[in-house]
Amino acid sequence: LGFLFSDASVPTWWTQLPAKTPLLTGWLAGPRAETLSGNASLLDQALHSLAYLFNVSYSYLQEQLGASQVVNWAANPFSRGAYTYVAVNDSSARQQLGEPLQNTLFFAGEALYNGPAIGTVEAALVSGTNAAKILLEDAQTE
Repeated sequence: LGFLFSDASVPTWWTQLPAKTPLLTGWLAGPRAETLSGNASLLDQALHSLAYLFNVSYSYLQEQLGASQVVNWAANPFSRGAYTYVAVNDSSARQQLGEPLQNTLFFAGEALYNGPAIGTVEAALVSGTNAAKILLEDAQTE
């Protein structure tokens, strides 16, 4: 089981395949995500969604839950729910934003990644690693 897509209130889920890690990630975005405010409410909705998807009771899932973490990007004061994408015929913006300012301010993140994993955590990590390499190279030449 890699991905689940449904009509549940938290409609998208994925596992860590190919790794056999007991971790399940739920994802909710857009206006539906904005209606849920607190982390307790998000976890509650997630468990109800999984109960619906797997045809088990909510209480059973509560008993099985070893740990949880809720990340509410819409409530994050730094991202405010922002999501990145490249507009048609505008790839130069990504390149321009990826350039350091006066070799003192370096930008990184999935929005600045150029490759097959765009829009992912992997993209953010690759972009951050590349920015760190540039920073370290500049520091060694000074």
